[in-house]
Parts: sequence; C-alpha cells; structure tokens
Amino acid sequence: MCLIVFISCGIEWFTDHGSKFDDEYKDNNSPVIYKTNSVKAGEYAEFVMYIKCGSNKDGQINKLIIAVNVPKVWTDAKNAIVTWEGTGNGKNLEGEHKMSPIPDGTSPARKPGLTWDQALLNKFGGENPNVLDDTQWVAFVSDDAATIDNGGGAYDVYVKIKIKMKTGPDNLRAKIGFFANYENDGLSEYDPNSNEVGPDHWKAMWSPDCFEVTDGEGAEPIDFCQYHFYQVTPGNATQNDILTFRYIGDYYNNQLINESNIYLNAKAHTANGNTYTVDEISDKTKLLKDSRWGVMWSATLWPEGFFGVPANETITHIEYYFTNADGSRYVDKYDDEQAGKDDPAGDDDHSTREKKPFVYNFICK
Repeated sequence: MCLIVFISCGIEWFTDHGSKFDDEYKDNNSPVIYKTNSVKAGEYAEFVMYIKCGSNKDGQINKLIIAVNVPKVWTDAKNAIVTWEGTGNGKNLEGEHKMSPIPDGTSPARKPGLTWDQALLNKFGGENPNVLDDTQWVAFVSDDAATIDNGGGAYDVYVKIKIKMKTGPDNLRAKIGFFANYENDGLSEYDPNSNEVGPDHWKAMWSPDCFEVTDGEGAEPIDFCQYHFYQVTPGNATQNDILTFRYIGDYYNNQLINESNIYLNAKAHTANGNTYTVDEISDKTKLLKDSRWGVMWSATLWPEGFFGVPANETITHIEYYFTNADGSRYVDKYDDEQAGKDDPAGDDDHSTREKKPFVYNFICK
C-alpha cells in the first residue's frame, strides 16, 4: 500500500507558490485558484490548491486529506480526478500522484460516527459564505507515497493539488470551499496542552470569487453568492419534493419590511400547458416568521398537493411573489433587481406597474 507521509504535520496555505512551482499560476498569490471562473453545465470545473506541510517529529505515518465544498447538485463530484505533486525535503515527491474519494461512511479520526461530509458541515457551517444551505463536502485521500525527511530538525514540503470535477445540470453561482488535513489528525480540535493537536493541523477557506455554471437548466441561476428577497430550498427538486419558500425582508428596503403578515401568491405551470393558481389570503398561503428578531418568513409545502395538480401532470415551474394581507403591497422580481440601485425598490409605486414574479424551475427525473 502506498502512503503519503507527514511527520506531526502542520499545514499552511501557501501563497508564495510561484517560488516553488513554475506553472501558469506562479504570479497569482492565492492558495486556491479557479482555472476558469465559469463552465457550461455538465462540463468539468478545475481548481488548484497550494499548501505547505511542516514536519518536526519522527516516526508517524499519515495520509494527506483534502476536501472541496460544492453545491449538492454536483452529484458526480466524488468521481473527480484529484492529483498532487510536491517539492521540498522529501522523497518521491516528483510527478503527479493520485488521490481517491474517501469511502462513504468513513469517519474522521477525531469525529467518530460522522462522515467527513457531516463533520466538515458541522465544523465550518457558520463560516460558509454561501447563503444557501445546499452544499456538500467531498473528501479525498492520497494514494501515493512520499516521505518528509526531517532528521530531527524541522523541514517543509510544498504540495500542489489539482482537482477536475464534473458540474451539475443547473445554472448557478457559488463560492467553492477548500480544506486540507491529514488522516491521523482527523479534524482535531485545538488543545493548547497537547503537542499532538495544534492549531495548524488543518486549514479551510473559500474562494472570495463566485464560480458560475451556465447554459444549463433553469431560467434563473441558483445564487449561492448573494442574498435576495427570495430563497427556495432545495435548489433543485421535483414536484413531489418538499419545498421551502422564504421571504428575506431585511435584505434591502422593500414594501413588506414592516408588515406583520406575509403571504405567498403563486402559480404552477405544467408541461400540459395548464396553470394552477393559489392566490388566496389564508393560513394555507401565510408565511411563518423564522425568528422573533429577524425579518425572514417561510412557507414549507408539497407542490403537487398545494396547487392541486393531478398526478399525471408534470409541474415545470412556479411563478410567485410575496404580498401583504390586502394585496396592496408586495415584493417581486422587479424589487429584487432594483435593490441597491439609485431608485430603491421600497419607494416603487406598485400601483403603476405589472407584477414581475420570481420563478422556480423544477428538474426532470
């Protein structure tokens, strides 16, 4: 069996990678890089990570672990092609070495009972800059052997990891997250009284830039990068899945921000050309406030039952907007598009224009 070996490994993001890797990114000081900022749906996204691994102890054998945080709709992510190459004080660093997906059900050493995906979601959920709770961590472990030579001193190995990952079918924008660790550490918690569990045994970060998938399903991209007045989860679904519609009232000034009752006005369109409208003001369409402090309201529903669509018809998309109890005030896509512009959405005279609904598109299965 081949192993990548790190000796009491401290991990750092490596920004000065141009000094060690004479590649196309040598003038880019970011430790995580998108090869391109966008690809078409179903094509491969390519990312590069640079890390520095420090060694100060003899006798421990370990495997390098990396993980990538991507939208759940990238269902083929675990089949990504991941390789690493290294340079520094060690043996067998040259050339490309393969990394493989960590088998389902495998737990990090310090997080028994949790998969790597679950453990990373728990650990970094509050740090994830994506505004939609619809991402996954996909983890990989090294195959090939490399030994850091320390000889009782402290030495460094510099590692470049390349990731080629197939995207999903949906148009979307998201910030991609990256993680580096090693197997025996297994996502440790910092213990200031231990020489074995230091604050630098793993690193996690998200690119500040949004990665975009285009030319796919959905008239509107699923936007993980920015808040809007609306949010629907999950980001892709069929008519038999449970959906949650949210009105995010404090995103920007708007007509409903001071209303005490918010309602969903919606139309379901089917492949047969039929339309099913639910525009009543009732408990059925009333949104519930998510907390007593914020201005976020939500309604959770089963689309087929909510709209009364026959089982032999397929819903293709839902048009919707949010309204107050008498319908005199509302928030729609026009308001969302105008938010932050010189003509604030909250000052718009709704009586003089036609409503422009938000649109949620279903996937076909």
